Amino acid sequence: MKITILACSLNPRSLSTTLAEYVETHLQGLCPLLTIELIALKNLSLPFANGANQSAYDDPQVKILHDKLLLSQGIIIASPIYNYDVSASCKNLIELTGFKHKHVLSGRSWHKKVVGFIGACGTLRSYMAPMGLFNTLLLDFKSHIFPEFIVASSEDFLGDAPSEALTSRLNMFSHNFLKVAQALSSTTELP
Repeated sequence: MKITILACSLNPRSLSTTLAEYVETHLQGLCPLLTIELIALKNLSLPFANGANQSAYDDPQVKILHDKLLLSQGIIIASPIYNYDVSASCKNLIELTGFKHKHVLSGRSWHKKVVGFIGACGTLRSYMAPMGLFNTLLLDFKSHIFPEFIVASSEDFLGDAPSEALTSRLNMFSHNFLKVAQALSSTTELP
């Protein structure tokens, strides 16, 4: 089974990336045979989605990301939250990898995947920020949205490190996400 963790922040000192790294380590400890890949968008140069002429969808990095997601049974999105929404880089990633394009992209990379979310924001007033993203994933791709998402505020960190309470929440998230992803990846679809 493969889980891909997408660290969607472009900030070199991102708290959401810190959360992604913590979850990656914890998941590997829970299930050493699990294949986990952490992809940090800050290390890539993705083009901006451009629906008008669609040249961005031909970019080789987009194809590589699409294929990695296509082979995953579970996807965890780690995103900063700005102005009560997930980051633009997160939205751009989904736009680039989610839809069919010529013979290059299948349009199935997010289809019926278990998708979890962990985010970092300034205050907990942003706790509902990922809801629009969930709607897109659910309606456009029939993704299975893992309901135990985490939105951590600056108060949940001790400097750049997650607090003990936050690590406890991340441990529970990781454990339950893994159980759901394993259960749903072992089911077969009826014709």
